[in-house]
Amino acid sequence: MPGETAPLTISSLESIVFTNQLIVQAIKSLKPSTSTGPDGLASIIFKNSGCDIPLLLLKFFSISMDTGTYPSEWKTSFIIPHYKSGDKANVRNYRPINITPVISRIMEKVVKINCQTT
Repeated sequence: MPGETAPLTISSLESIVFTNQLIVQAIKSLKPSTSTGPDGLASIIFKNSGCDIPLLLLKFFSISMDTGTYPSEWKTSFIIPHYKSGDKANVRNYRPINITPVISRIMEKVVKINCQTT
């Protein structure tokens, strides 16, 4: 059924593998029209980056997993109120949209792929 995701099957973070192919797959799945996050980088930059950026990200992500650290800059986000319906003056008629750095989104996508295929 559309919109359904595979169940998570990973039992340990040590099972997560970062490969150039998975990073390229994650970058390709980014929406080019998404908002720029707190890092000031747009997803289109990564989508049009060629083969050097995925290799660089592979090094960053591997170091992050090997050392058990996650850069604090990747944890920052913009929270934007998104109007749903009803009275615009009523705060309950809005939902939060969390805009994270693109690098963080790419890493999350690779982790998700690992969780669904392991």
